Amino acid sequence: TGRFRKDLWYRLNVFPITAPPLRKRKEDIPLLVNWIVKKLCRKMGKRIETITSDTMKALENYQWPGNVRELENVIERAVINSSGKELKLAEELDSNQTSKLSSDRTKTLPEVERDYILEILEKTNWQIEGTDSTSEILGLPPSTLRARMRKHGIKRP
Repeated sequence: TGRFRKDLWYRLNVFPITAPPLRKRKEDIPLLVNWIVKKLCRKMGKRIETITSDTMKALENYQWPGNVRELENVIERAVINSSGKELKLAEELDSNQTSKLSSDRTKTLPEVERDYILEILEKTNWQIEGTDSTSEILGLPPSTLRARMRKHGIKRP
């Protein structure tokens, strides 16, 4: 709304604090998990007293691309879905997720565009025009889609 005082940033920026990502602070995970579980149990009126070593090991081995916010969301889902006094993860943590993300990050924009066009073409059985077609899903005129297919060397098999 434009009401932030411009000098406030300089008052706050006396000593910058940088925190390493959670994946580099594995020893903090048990402390954070216990704190989050206690906080959520108070909030939800639950009594979770045990976190198995397998659960804690799964949490420690995960790469946490979303940092503490992701950890808190995973724990909240686990608390909601746990019916007894033992914390049970609502979903299995995919340790390969981070490597998938990092491999996607190394692609250039044209490579990502090409892969996405191919993916949608395959889903639509290579239908370029019409209802539920690739051009409709991508939000492109059919002529633009054809031009991009030529640009990326995409040909129907």
